[in-house]
Amino acid sequence: MHSLEPRSLEILKAIVAEYISTGEPVGSRTISKKRDVELSAASIRNVMSDLTEAGYITQPHISAGRIPTDIGYRFFVNTILQDTRPEPQDYLINIESLITSAGVDVKDVLRQSSLVLAELSHKAGVVTSTALIEQTFKTIELIKVATDKIVVVLVSTTGFVQNKMIFDEDGLSQETLESYGRVLNEMLKNLDLRQAKERIEQELAKEKTLMDAMLSKALRLGHIVLSQE
Repeated sequence: MHSLEPRSLEILKAIVAEYISTGEPVGSRTISKKRDVELSAASIRNVMSDLTEAGYITQPHISAGRIPTDIGYRFFVNTILQDTRPEPQDYLINIESLITSAGVDVKDVLRQSSLVLAELSHKAGVVTSTALIEQTFKTIELIKVATDKIVVVLVSTTGFVQNKMIFDEDGLSQETLESYGRVLNEMLKNLDLRQAKERIEQELAKEKTLMDAMLSKALRLGHIVLSQE
């Protein structure tokens, strides 16, 4: 399979694209109407004749237009399509700029990732993540936002952030919540959230927990948070 000169490449590309789109043999008149083809109908016919002799296209009937052959399809895929693909570094630049706009919320990141995948591949994009319960625990922050409401921020070692609201029936202060957070962070580091939940349940079952009021309340608060997962 030898290389083709630029205008032959241009005509072959137009024929393959048109045939894929319509399923009908493609004539020189159809190609001459393309905006990106700047050749006369006579010049197009000459090029089509050369492409036919070279085996890239064929004419099913004397009065019909041309259709791509297997050789023409392979040449189109291996040469023309590859020439139009962005360089790998261009993909990375596009991906980084588009994903960065999503922020840090895991749902926004996944949603934006799906859109980026669809845009770059020109196909449907589906992106999923490991379930949060399987993420490795990094930190938990407890933030008082109302008299009876606490926002819990769970952060995994991979950078995923999950926010959730829980009700505070005891009227805990922010200072107390920070103390609870320190207890939980120390106890649960390097565990995935499933293991963290199991560790809390084990600690709650120990008699010493009943003797330490702060530890008991911290564990019960952590259990509420992880049980909602």
